[in-house]
This record gives sequence, C-alpha cells and structure tokens, in this order.
Amino acid sequence: MENKFTLVEENNPFTRVIKETILSATGKKATNTYVSNIGDFNYLGSRAKLPTCVFGPDGENCHTADEYVNLDTVVKTGEVIYDFLKRILVEK
Repeated sequence: MENKFTLVEENNPFTRVIKETILSATGKKATNTYVSNIGDFNYLGSRAKLPTCVFGPDGENCHTADEYVNLDTVVKTGEVIYDFLKRILVEK
C-alpha cells in the first residue's frame, strides 16, 4: 500500500501563526515535517482533511509505561497554545 500524505502548506495562515508562537515562546524554529505516528491527528488530517499541527512538550518513551515529559516544556506548550489562540481569535 502506498503511503500518501501532505504537509500543511507553509503559506497557511495557521501554520505561520503557530510557527511564530513556537519561536516566541521557546526561541526554537518549528519545522514543517511528516512523521509516521498514530494519534487523533490522523483522523483530523487524513480522514477529515483538516490542516493538522502536532506539537507538545519534550520528553521520552512516548506511549510506554515509563513515558515522561520535561515540566518546563509543559509550561512552554501552554504558552504557545495561549498565544496561538489569542492571535487567531482575538487579534484579527
């Protein structure tokens, strides 16, 4: 079976804003990339055909008994979400 995927376009306004908010909160540039993974985003992106961005805190051992995240990156993730929503919902 052929693996078909598309990346969210760089010129998508939501892509631009999320990348700006990630840079502002973390000082790190976000990249537009594809990863083979399983999650709810699969339904949003592939089945519902909605542009989907996946990001979150840093950690290790994803989906295992000893999974963990670094607490300081949880706070940064919250800052990104807050700033993103403020920018797309309030600052139009």
